[in-house]
Amino acid sequence: MLSGIVNRTIVIIAILITSCSQSKDIDINLAFNRNDININCNLTKIVVRDLDKNYKKLFGVKADKLTYIYGTISIKNISNSFVKYNLNQYYLYYNNIISSGIYIDSVASYIILESTLKPHENVTKSVYWVFDGVLTQKAYKEIKLVLH
Repeated sequence: MLSGIVNRTIVIIAILITSCSQSKDIDINLAFNRNDININCNLTKIVVRDLDKNYKKLFGVKADKLTYIYGTISIKNISNSFVKYNLNQYYLYYNNIISSGIYIDSVASYIILESTLKPHENVTKSVYWVFDGVLTQKAYKEIKLVLH
């Protein structure tokens, strides 16, 4: 019981100490194709958060700010067979910098596992990625979706 209270307290503190943020709506479309699937990603919002020194210490973050890039990712099976895919393999990339792994944009933690699509099935998820620091306007235009 006590450990649950401590864990919730840490989460609440972490949310409170990442207090200041700036948000900007964007519309960037990215695509990645394999022989059996098409992946389309629509980036819709960028949020830059200032990090409190306590948050940085608690989570081992060195940057003063983090950039969160939100959007949707759609995976379409274009084959006549079942196809496996893993969202954990897709990252954002620009100027030799790779984002964090992909996160499902949800109110709860979500473990991303390998999934299977039926023939011609399409799945869309709300997602986000994180970069250390602040991305420039130029970076927004140069972002690519990569398999890593």
